[in-house]
This record gives sequence, C-alpha cells and structure tokens, in this order.
Amino acid sequence: MAEKSHLGKTRSEWLILQSRGGGFGEPSDAEIRKAVLWFEEDDRREEDQRFQTQLDDSRRGQRQTVFWARIAAGLAALAVGVDIWLHFHPIDAAPASRSIQPAATLPLPAPKP
Repeated sequence: MAEKSHLGKTRSEWLILQSRGGGFGEPSDAEIRKAVLWFEEDDRREEDQRFQTQLDDSRRGQRQTVFWARIAAGLAALAVGVDIWLHFHPIDAAPASRSIQPAATLPLPAPKP
C-alpha cells in the first residue's frame, strides 16, 4: 500500500518539519500543525470505518442467527402440532395390513323386516 500524503508530503516528512520548525521557503508552523492533524483525523476516519464494518458484520451475523432460530422454532411448533393432531385423530391400520377374509366367511347382513 502506498504511503498517504497530504499537500505532497508524507506523514514522516511533516513530522520532520514539525520537529525542526519551518524555515525560509518551508510551510509555516500553523500549516505543519494542520497537516499533522489531517493525518490524525485520517487515522480516526479509518478506525471508525473499520469499527463500522465490524459492527455491520456482527449485525448481519445476528440477523442470520435470529432467522435460523425462527425457522427452528417454526419447525418445532409444526412437529408438536402434528403430534397433537395425531394423538386425537389416530390413523387406522392401512388396508394392506388388514386380514383379508373370503366373502363366504363374512357375516351376512341381518334381513330387513
């Protein structure tokens, strides 16, 4: 990554100018202070941006967790509902599992008077 510059000078160049003071033909002390502050503000902006990115990632992860928790709760509720319904509405044995009797052995209906 290329080193950042402000007004054509890098942070280290501005810090060197700050340590030795501005001379003839060089930026004034006020300009040097402004440039050093610009780098500090830039660092703060980058840190804020990193923090915001981490916060957004965390929120996205929480939303996904909540989504899957709701899906799991819905499936559990469905399973409980089916279990309760089956408890009150038992399923008879399937026709294939019933014993098949020949027609002759079936009881005849009672005659109508």
